[in-house]
Amino acid sequence: MSRGAPTGRCQLCGSVGKLSFEHVPPESAFNNRPVFLGDIKKMLDAKTVLPLRGGKQCQRGSGAYTLCERCNNNTGGWYGSAYVEWAVQAAYNLSRASGARTIDATYSIYPSRVLKQVLCMFFSANSNGLGQFHDAAKAVVLDKYARGLPDGLGVLAFITRSWLLRQAGFTGQLDIRNGQGYYFSEVAHPPFGFVMTWNCPKPDERLTDIRYFSTFDYDHLVRLSLRLYVLEVNTWAPCDYRTLPEIEEDIRDGQGQRADLPGHD
Repeated sequence: MSRGAPTGRCQLCGSVGKLSFEHVPPESAFNNRPVFLGDIKKMLDAKTVLPLRGGKQCQRGSGAYTLCERCNNNTGGWYGSAYVEWAVQAAYNLSRASGARTIDATYSIYPSRVLKQVLCMFFSANSNGLGQFHDAAKAVVLDKYARGLPDGLGVLAFITRSWLLRQAGFTGQLDIRNGQGYYFSEVAHPPFGFVMTWNCPKPDERLTDIRYFSTFDYDHLVRLSLRLYVLEVNTWAPCDYRTLPEIEEDIRDGQGQRADLPGHD
């Protein structure tokens, strides 16, 4: 742990003390290079969802001081390598599927370990408020042998070539076309993107449900066939998977403005 590590509340176990740097996703899952973190205030004040230049460079990769050393070490040892192995397989499949909209592939993975790493990423990327609403989900992550997830909690996945990173905490969105409300969080870092939902349908039908990964045992290595949609991440707005031509067309039609962003419907 760095001497300059801040003191705070661990976003997983809730203990107060020195915090350690948690990579989101794990460092070996293509998260070992400097990344650019946009200035969220400038993004919120802008009239477009396109990324802005204002922000700072993070030399260590995507992540923050969010977990205590014990939680960081435990979750990294229990789940990190399984997630990295899945990410490597996905990146390989993605490299062989130029232009494909979906990738159907069979992966050799530990589903339980992968899902718990994904959950840990969400706890790290969100404020402590996430844990207050989902103590049961935290308990699942802290017990490597635990199975199942709390009712109403959904975990969805997609695959992406886009190198724009996106981490969105609690997000509320209203679809004015049908009156449906969505409540979700998103973490996107190639080759994967994940969305966690609360008591609502999928924000996008192309997202693949991986909640069932929680039904496997910790030591269960399986060959699992999955269809993952290849979605683009071109803006800072969560669950916005428009292509650049689609964004340009929406802007021309007057639909790319702030009023259409999540939380502003």
